[in-house]
This record gives sequence, C-alpha cells and structure tokens, in this order.
Amino acid sequence: MGHAGVFSTANDLASFCHMMMAHGTLNGKEVLNEYLVKLSMKNHTEHLNEPRGLGWDYFSSGNRKNELIGHLGFTGTSI
Repeated sequence: MGHAGVFSTANDLASFCHMMMAHGTLNGKEVLNEYLVKLSMKNHTEHLNEPRGLGWDYFSSGNRKNELIGHLGFTGTSI
C-alpha cells in the first residue's frame, strides 16, 4: 500500500533537521539514539548507482560527491 509521506510544518521540519545534524539531540535532550541516526544516514547501497541511506538520498554538488543528504517526498516536498 502506498502513501504520500509525512506532513508537517516548516518549524517542525527545521527542528527535525537540527536534531539529525546534532546526532539525535534536540535542546539538550536525546530524541533518537546517536547510533540509529548514524545508521540511517549510512550509505546502504554502495554497490548500486544511486547511494541511499534509510530514508535518505545522497546528492553531489560540485566536487563534493555524496556528501549531501536529503529526502525527496512523493508530493514534491523535500528536506
């Protein structure tokens, strides 16, 4: 069964991104275990043409190959 993804506010998405960049911590509190955050961002498809983490896509910009991650939503939203 398909779905259209998760919907949220811009402020909540900013908080989520901040928490992910802080290895699972937000406002001094652990929201997600640091190991799980790192595991979700690890490239699990090194043998394929498109590198992906758990829910994350890798992107390249200039000479920075696969250093940028994001999520492209089905409905056109992305982080």
